[in-house]
Order: sequence, then C-alpha cells, then structure tokens
Amino acid sequence: MHEGTFVRSIYFFDPDGILLEFAAWLRPVGGDEDVRHVPARAVVRQPANSIPGS
Repeated sequence: MHEGTFVRSIYFFDPDGILLEFAAWLRPVGGDEDVRHVPARAVVRQPANSIPGS
C-alpha cells in the first residue's frame, strides 16, 4: 500500500454465488491531489461569432 491508496476492498461470494465487494475509504477523497489531469469535455464550445456562416 502507498500514500495514493484511498480505498481498500474485500471481495467474496454470497451463498447464491454472486460476487460482492465490501469497500472502505481510508481518507477523504476529492482534493487537488486526487486529480492528475485537466477534466475533459465531450464538446468544446466555440463563441457564436467563430462559427463559419454565422
């Protein structure tokens, strides 16, 4: 385990054979140290005056 680890999990099968996961947070998540890239967007918005024909 290293300082970047934020969750630990145990996997097991229930009596019907379904795989389950029990997970526990090890620290609060969501700070700047958890984001390693600039968030992407599905669409890059352009100003209206930059669209050809407008």
